[in-house]
Amino acid sequence: MTNRKVDSNFDNGYQTDFAERVRPNQQKLTAEVKPHYDFIVCRSGSSGSVVARRLAENPDVSVLRLEASSMDDVPNVTQAIQWFTDQHGIHL
Repeated sequence: MTNRKVDSNFDNGYQTDFAERVRPNQQKLTAEVKPHYDFIVCRSGSSGSVVARRLAENPDVSVLRLEASSMDDVPNVTQAIQWFTDQHGIHL
């Protein structure tokens, strides 16, 4: 296998573009945060998402699902060619 580094200029431009695309959604979500929730599901992943969804089916309760993972709209997630690289773009 060869070691190949991802172009850092591409990464910085992509991250800036990502930030600009998500900013309106983040502002909307922040404005909708309530001061109180009946259930808070933290670091939910796929199974926690199911739990949060099931809890939210009850119209009498409010549920907040928090996920603190890094963003997934980056090339090493969205481009299959990069799935076998480390965080610095080096092929494993």
